[in-house]
Amino acid sequence: MRVCFFLFLFLSTGFLEVSLRANPVSYEEIDPILTETWNATYPVAFTSIKKKDVLGKGIMVLRENGNLIYLYTFFVSFPRYHQEEGKLIADEENSKEILVKLYHRPYHKEKSYSIDLGEFSEKYNLRSVVRWIK
Repeated sequence: MRVCFFLFLFLSTGFLEVSLRANPVSYEEIDPILTETWNATYPVAFTSIKKKDVLGKGIMVLRENGNLIYLYTFFVSFPRYHQEEGKLIADEENSKEILVKLYHRPYHKEKSYSIDLGEFSEKYNLRSVVRWIK
């Protein structure tokens, strides 16, 4: 009886993990999600997406506290702003490219996407990287 229970438990958790990572959103379909998450997080919108998949390896699958996380990387164009007569004016010609990391945590029901800005290095995530999805 115990063997059947442990076998069932092993197979069900393995199936759940496979089903969670079987169909992540591809880079072709992620644009509206990035825009929506950015607008919910920051008060100023970016101009355009300059580059997707910065390292060229695909979507990084990480393990955090036993759960799978999908990491997408982008370079987005962000205009520089200045004030004129108390109004915020965007300078589209002098835009800056910013590295954006979009995290997808499928186990979070309410807020499954989050954004982090800044540098990206594989060496910080080496222990938690499960695989890359092209």
